[in-house]
Amino acid sequence: LSLVGSEMCIRDRFKELEDSFDDVAPKMIDAALPVYQKAMEQSIKESVSSAPEAVKRQTSGLVKSLTVRKAKQSDTNAYIGNIVFVGKDPKGSPNVVKAMGLEYGNSHQIPSPFMQRAVNSCEKNVLAKMEEVFNREVKQ
Repeated sequence: LSLVGSEMCIRDRFKELEDSFDDVAPKMIDAALPVYQKAMEQSIKESVSSAPEAVKRQTSGLVKSLTVRKAKQSDTNAYIGNIVFVGKDPKGSPNVVKAMGLEYGNSHQIPSPFMQRAVNSCEKNVLAKMEEVFNREVKQ
């Protein structure tokens, strides 16, 4: 009898989580994005500082172009938040193209990966921030 009672309690708890998921998930992502943004900024600075002078001149505005886009629900009902490179440099080159050149290299420069390094450096802090929001919102 207690097992049946426990099963009902667990089922009710999951139902409660399911009902609040659409409210909690975007809050978790939005709280974690600034942590990731800081890690990206630091990783870009490290990559640019160790790059040849020509690359430094081309990529110096990347940190300023980083922009957080709040979490939205996708067509597949997943919640996704983004950090994107916006704008162009004074010569008209899109910052996103410069970021891809820095990350993957091109005919003028060798790759200087910064994205995965940023993810690796902040993964624990991002998860901790998301868990903090989850616990606060769901009131565990």
